[in-house]
Amino acid sequence: MYLSVTHPFSQGNLLFFLLHPALELVLNQYRILEPKLDVRDILSVHMLDVICTLLVAFDKPG
Repeated sequence: MYLSVTHPFSQGNLLFFLLHPALELVLNQYRILEPKLDVRDILSVHMLDVICTLLVAFDKPG
């Protein structure tokens, strides 16, 4: 299983990280835990067969 992560250098793009027990999580700009950037765990989106996304919502305060 891979986790989607907001790309730190390319706004509006995602990276996909391999989920494993030693994966270190850090808070992103939205205060959501996501994998710490490690190129060894990144998979190209073209290698994924299925992508499942969660619904994210927000209100006026953010």
